[in-house]
Amino acid sequence: MRFAAYAGWYSAFGEKEKAEQWIHQAYTEWTKELGAGRRFDFFGRYNHDMYKYISAETMRKMVDKFFKEIKAEIKKGKAKRAQSAT
Repeated sequence: MRFAAYAGWYSAFGEKEKAEQWIHQAYTEWTKELGAGRRFDFFGRYNHDMYKYISAETMRKMVDKFFKEIKAEIKKGKAKRAQSAT
C-alpha cells in the first residue's frame, strides 16, 4: 500500500512521471503479494523480475484485465444465486 500512497502523493503535487513510476511499482508489489506462498514460486517476495522486465503499460493492462475478470465472475455468481433463489 505504501507504493500506491507514494503514487498518490506525487500525483497530488503534479509530478506525473514519478507518480507513474510508483504506480508501476505498486502493481508489481500487489501482484507479488497475490502470488507469494502459492504455487507460483516465481513470485518470490524479493524477486524484482516483474518490475525489471514488464513495462508499466503492460503491467497496467494485465492488472486491469485481472480486475475485469474478477468483476465478471462476481456478476456471474450473483446472477446464478439470484436464479437459484427463484
